[in-house]
Amino acid sequence: ARPQNKCTHTYAHTHAYVDEAAYMQTRGKIETVHGNGRICYQHALTRADGAPRNAEEQLEAEAMQAKALEQIEEAEAAVEKGEKGAKTRLQRANKALDAAMDALLLARGDDDDDDDDD
Repeated sequence: ARPQNKCTHTYAHTHAYVDEAAYMQTRGKIETVHGNGRICYQHALTRADGAPRNAEEQLEAEAMQAKALEQIEEAEAAVEKGEKGAKTRLQRANKALDAAMDALLLARGDDDDDDDDD
């Protein structure tokens, strides 16, 4: 058996050769060692580049949220002006925001489906 790597450098705790990860002194249970040597722990799953595995989904959900918030502002202004159909636009924008928030929670892994208001 190889001796354990006692290096305290941060890079040594996140990168290893695939076949050497088992011999390293690590900070948790290893889930995966990517081909580039990046260690992926069970509590912090990442892609090989270090980004969260679902980074694209998070960005998409954040964009949905921003768009919905913009639509709400526009619809609220239209309601204040008394424009026809503005209340319907506001309701749709609020539903879009709810969907975006759900998508964001799901993408972040915080989906807490305990509420029964659906």
